[in-house]
Amino acid sequence: MQEQTTAENLLRARQQMIEFEENANDDTLIGMFKRAAINAIDNHARLISGINNLVIKRNDQQEDLCKLVEI
Repeated sequence: MQEQTTAENLLRARQQMIEFEENANDDTLIGMFKRAAINAIDNHARLISGINNLVIKRNDQQEDLCKLVEI
């Protein structure tokens, strides 16, 4: 549940950064900050997604191991 909240917050923050100074291009200081912030948010979201996938795979493997032990 917490992972979904974090992902939603990151998505909301990304959208706010996109809307922030919409006319700022990458050549201005604000535009560079905006692009860097969006990249940081995207990388953080990918990291969380990757960690969640590892946890899910590990849980699935543990369940499979428990089923094997019960047999």
